[in-house]
Amino acid sequence: MINFKNRILKNQIYKRFSSFVLMKKINFLTTLMVYIFIIVFLKESIESENSYFNFYDFCRME
Repeated sequence: MINFKNRILKNQIYKRFSSFVLMKKINFLTTLMVYIFIIVFLKESIESENSYFNFYDFCRME
């Protein structure tokens, strides 16, 4: 009986921890993608010949 309760407790802890780790990974990847986008955007704006950099051209939007 004690062994069964320990197994249930371990299973609950594992489920909570695994969902937390998954959310942390998703948040980290999202943050990383945003930082990369900002860095590339700033790099392109500095290299641009015009002093005005068009965001829509950068994103290939029209």
